[in-house]
Amino acid sequence: MMSKKSKIVSKLQAALDAPSIHRISRKLKMMDRIDGFVVGLSESWVLVAREIEGGYSDGLVALRVRDVTNVDDDPSFATRFALTQPPRDAARVAAFELTDVKSLIASAGELSPIVAVELEKVAPGALWIGRYEGRRRKRFRLLLVNFDASWDNHPTTYHFKDVTTVAIDSRYHVALLSIAGKGPGNAG
Repeated sequence: MMSKKSKIVSKLQAALDAPSIHRISRKLKMMDRIDGFVVGLSESWVLVAREIEGGYSDGLVALRVRDVTNVDDDPSFATRFALTQPPRDAARVAAFELTDVKSLIASAGELSPIVAVELEKVAPGALWIGRYEGRRRKRFRLLLVNFDASWDNHPTTYHFKDVTTVAIDSRYHVALLSIAGKGPGNAG
């Protein structure tokens, strides 16, 4: 008999092999369902090319596999529409390192000027967005950009073990960065 985790991993693998949008549900209370194409999978993390209503692309998000409770096909027309859009940059998707949380966040920081992380058990429903400023042992630093597009003066430190999602390139991130600029210490 297959364990629940094995069934979820099997469903995620099938979603990776299928060119269609899937609905991914997660177990923590404040976690939203993620809809999108599964584009990467490791033992610990799944990478989803997020799609929003109608099949519009909304960046990449990595989720912990252990938080996934269900994977369903999206029955709407959204997959058919999404497949008419320009394809994702395969090299960019492949550069998202899913082997462990440290590599995951570092690769996200290399791929995008800002990274969003959720620390669901620390602050349910909260999202921290900022420029990746490196790591030290069991922690990493983000120079945060706030909801009003202002930058903090100093990086904030977080524990790797608390990270439940890592996201880049959402429409919100693009808009925020276009107003905030690249932040202190960077031209632009």
